[in-house]
Amino acid sequence: MSRYFPVILMVVGLLLRVAGLTDRSLWLDEYTSLEVATKSIHDILFGIGFDSHTPPFYYLLLHGWLLVAPFSEAGLRLFSLLIDLVNIALVLHVFGKQFGRLIGLWSGAVYVLSAYSVYYAQEGRMYTLASCLVLATYLLALRFREGELRPIGFVLLFLTAVAGMYTHYYYALALFGMTVGLIISLRKEPRRLASWIGTMVLVGIAFLPWLGVIRGLIEGEGQAFRQFVFPVIPYTLFRFAAGYANLAMYYGAKEDYIATTLAHLPVIAAYLGAFVVVLFPAWIAVKRKGKHGALFLSSLVVPPVAALLLSLVSPMLSERYLIVIFPFFACLVAWALSGNAAGRLTPYFRVTILSLMIAALFRHYTSPDFKNTDWRGAAKTIESFDSKSRIVFVSPDHVTGVFGYYLSDEFELVAVPVDKKGWKPRLKFMSMEERQNGVWLVERGTSPPLGEQFKNLGWEARREFHIPYENGIRLSFFKPVKTSPW
Repeated sequence: MSRYFPVILMVVGLLLRVAGLTDRSLWLDEYTSLEVATKSIHDILFGIGFDSHTPPFYYLLLHGWLLVAPFSEAGLRLFSLLIDLVNIALVLHVFGKQFGRLIGLWSGAVYVLSAYSVYYAQEGRMYTLASCLVLATYLLALRFREGELRPIGFVLLFLTAVAGMYTHYYYALALFGMTVGLIISLRKEPRRLASWIGTMVLVGIAFLPWLGVIRGLIEGEGQAFRQFVFPVIPYTLFRFAAGYANLAMYYGAKEDYIATTLAHLPVIAAYLGAFVVVLFPAWIAVKRKGKHGALFLSSLVVPPVAALLLSLVSPMLSERYLIVIFPFFACLVAWALSGNAAGRLTPYFRVTILSLMIAALFRHYTSPDFKNTDWRGAAKTIESFDSKSRIVFVSPDHVTGVFGYYLSDEFELVAVPVDKKGWKPRLKFMSMEERQNGVWLVERGTSPPLGEQFKNLGWEARREFHIPYENGIRLSFFKPVKTSPW
């Protein structure tokens, strides 16, 4: 029967990832994926016209995928889903090869049932691809450490590492972690280690064309909105354990994060407490493996530590980016659940951890608070409103595209720049009919409200709606005051 466990896990993983694939509307970054993937190959390769916080390899693959897949939520997310099925197979194989079949199966089970991994398998971004390339590289690192990597293997290592470097910057941290682990494991074999180091040098040379972009990111402010650096590591552990439906980021949650934390303290304590207790004996068990555990533990610990240090210079630390260590986290949990680390406590660990994971999955599919910024809902609200208004002001301007994806083409979108300049003339020079019909103002919850400026220009809000999910959306329907000169 056990021979069928991998197949069962793959089927369960597929079903969990297909369920609810399009329940949530696209959020801004997913729309960016679609927008960039439709550019020419030349523009994608050279990073022209899109945010260079992410390199181009994922977008190149997505460009090819969308030539055959539908240009839709399902088409976009299905690409991530299929890659995550490869990740499940790699987790089963990689950790089974390193630590034995039992650990491999438990690692696969933890990965399959994780609400965190399901979330990213259902998101149209590069994160499952980054995990896939990390796992593929780790497999090659294992083969190298055991002396099983032939010349063709070094070619595969080079190609995989270059693909990873051009997929996400945190792949470089994962690669660095593996290299540190190999240096520890093979410190008495410098000649053999030199071949790995030499391959890494070639990878670095292949990445030189993108270093100008890296320099620009370092010289800038990084991702300045990531203000809280040190809490990110425990927050990452919580997300690894509990997914995103627990402590959902509804409107206002990020602004008043202390109140949010206190309101969800029982859930936070349950997940962090249980998983920390489980990870401790697992860590000890893996550490006892000596050089066999050094590569694993270094791949798990070095990337977040390096990311933390780098973020002190340029804020770039996020639980999203640390997905590159999630497969190793899943394997560490598997050690405790397999009976190889916890001894007589194993049954209690299994019941506790699996119950918490299933509860997190249940909330992932059923929580009424767990949604992306609901641009689809905002568009439906406007389209169903009993009004002839066809003019919609959108603030800030960078969300105009994702909102326009859902809104009917019969509406005119007026993007309000971040500096709030340049939008007033559209109000001033409206026709009499347009004024009588009124206008809509759509504001992302994190942007400063424009309502007062509309009122100062002679307009009044007749109806207001609030869509609270994620960063929230404010919808206001304005008509001119009768005494207004406009």
